[in-house]
Amino acid sequence: MKNFFKEANNRLDEIKEKEYKLLDKNSKSEYDGLKKMFEMLSTIDLKELK
Repeated sequence: MKNFFKEANNRLDEIKEKEYKLLDKNSKSEYDGLKKMFEMLSTIDLKELK
């Protein structure tokens, strides 16, 4: 599961490099929220939450 979050985070990094400047203000806000969420999730040990 942790790999999923890392992969998602990597994909968001690719979007940031290639497409972020083309996004409108609302889409940038949504991107920023997703980026923060996946960064946080990739650092949490989900096994400890059980």
